[in-house]
Amino acid sequence: MQEHSLYDRRLDTLRSKLFLTDSEQLEEVRLKKLKLSLKDEIERLRRLGAS
Repeated sequence: MQEHSLYDRRLDTLRSKLFLTDSEQLEEVRLKKLKLSLKDEIERLRRLGAS
């Protein structure tokens, strides 16, 4: 969950910019994918804990 928050804060920083460089755009896409993957993993672990 800490990693997820870290990615979220970095995405907020990127979103606050008017224009993104090419590398920042790539980073944004990568972070969104990582964040989604972690969200899925967190949900999977919650389900296992609820069983």
